[in-house]
Amino acid sequence: MKIFTSKKVLTVIALACACFTVHAQESLTVTTVAGKLAEHIPAARKYQITDLKVSGEIDGTDILLLRQMAGKGLKEDDQTEGRLTSLDLSEVRVVEGGENYCAIKQGLSTKYYKPVEEDVIPPYMFYKLARLTKIQLPASAKKIDKSALTGCTALAECAIPEAVTVIGDYAFAQCEKLASAAFPSALEEIGAHAFEGCSALSTLSEFPRTLADIGENAFYKTAVTAFSVSEESDDYAAVEGVLYNKDRTSLVAYPTGSTATTIQFPDEIADIEANACAYAGNLKTLVLPEGLTNIGEGAFAYAGLTHITSLASGLSVKEQAFAGCADLVSVNFKGAVSGIEKKAFFGAKKLAVVHFAGTGIPEFGESVFTAFRTQLSIYVPAEMVAKFKETITKKKVVLGSRYDVLDITTSDIKTADQLYNVSESARYDLNGNRLSAPAKGVNVIRLSNGKTIKAIER
Repeated sequence: MKIFTSKKVLTVIALACACFTVHAQESLTVTTVAGKLAEHIPAARKYQITDLKVSGEIDGTDILLLRQMAGKGLKEDDQTEGRLTSLDLSEVRVVEGGENYCAIKQGLSTKYYKPVEEDVIPPYMFYKLARLTKIQLPASAKKIDKSALTGCTALAECAIPEAVTVIGDYAFAQCEKLASAAFPSALEEIGAHAFEGCSALSTLSEFPRTLADIGENAFYKTAVTAFSVSEESDDYAAVEGVLYNKDRTSLVAYPTGSTATTIQFPDEIADIEANACAYAGNLKTLVLPEGLTNIGEGAFAYAGLTHITSLASGLSVKEQAFAGCADLVSVNFKGAVSGIEKKAFFGAKKLAVVHFAGTGIPEFGESVFTAFRTQLSIYVPAEMVAKFKETITKKKVVLGSRYDVLDITTSDIKTADQLYNVSESARYDLNGNRLSAPAKGVNVIRLSNGKTIKAIER
């Protein structure tokens, strides 16, 4: 066997390897003035560059070029062959003017964006640039505007410049690989949904004393393990990693990545804000304190709860507050309940026992509970059984037919675990024909505990 060792062959191999390396990763550093970035990027390399550093000033024209190099164009569905993954703009200043760089459809119309302020990361600047893994934002930036980095699903590194005082609505939403965020010392505002859907975001720095406003759902569907707040803050406080307003009367956000199985509420608590504890998968039990008056919309939606006890008097439970709590088996309202809005426990498919110890009937919405597979037992004071039955039927409080309203003083009250573990073993129509699924009309259901019940399916 002949072995080729000539200089010519080795040179060819070396050149081939070099070409492969260049194709795999190309870096470029340029300095520009506003609107002239394209003059510094060779046309043949425009879609080959993977690592780019820019200094100087850029405007809308330059931002459009950067978007094209990162795989997108002006419109949301525009695609290019751009391969840019790492972008360093730390020595850049964004100035107003230039061409439109992004077009967003809003209903039947389209809104176009170009920079209108200096030293601002403008709206939709990096919108849905799913190839970028690292961005260094301009050190001069004082604001990150709405949806500036929304949908950068591969983005793992992006430090917030120290000069930033405002993080706009949806600014980092759906940045699924972003694992941490450090906040500037003079930050004043975090917009609504700012970090929503950042499913890997687990670590946050302390909120500075200057932070006066955190918008709704700012950290919705994240993996944050704990919130911390400067003791000098006039607006927020953290207790055991849970975020409250300063006087601790309102729970603002629960760290859904926490391993805690329950919440120790402050004595002052009166309100749990909308979606505040949603998707808290490790939460198992809740004891709601006497002073609590309001549980906001979706407050505990899709949490891992199994048991809830409420000591509150005059409690109001908003829409879908506990929707999707698939492991919830029991709820015990020991105090009066003023109202439970529609679908409050919708999708809590294992819910087997609900106790109402108060002497009044809550103002119910529709489809508060679902009762299809699990037999739901609603226990109320003996004198209220008939009224509860009438109200539940009239207002369609329970979706499904596998429920009953029972005297809470009876000695035959089953535990939640006993009830929800009873399953359906067979189903028949009135003629004795086996049914594979619920059928309209009267169904005869045989349960795993040997009992047989009738259910009306609508």
